[in-house]
Amino acid sequence: MFVLPEFFQLLQQCLDNVVLLTYDTTFHLGDFYVTILVLQLGAFSECLLVPIAFMLHERNIQRTHSDFCDSISKFLSASAKSRPLHVCTDSESGCSNALQQTFPNWIILNCWNHIIGDVEC
Repeated sequence: MFVLPEFFQLLQQCLDNVVLLTYDTTFHLGDFYVTILVLQLGAFSECLLVPIAFMLHERNIQRTHSDFCDSISKFLSASAKSRPLHVCTDSESGCSNALQQTFPNWIILNCWNHIIGDVEC
């Protein structure tokens, strides 16, 4: 797991603005998974994207995502954890369940790109 603490401070400073987090996992990079948490700051004219945490893992199961969320939680302030932040996910149940258990006040949204991809299959 790789966490960039300074960007969690940026998140804290921007909580009063439009903030969207994206939590996504990909397996198109090798024989492993990469999960990333991205901070999207809508207060900027070009919607600044800031990766704030990464995880490399061999199995894409809920327990792995729960461990990642627990690690992320250690860097967040109580106000960031308790606010209804919007988190866009790839709609995988392991990711969504881990986020919901660790951050029950966050609002989990499904990514439109993944929804379209699921419909096309």
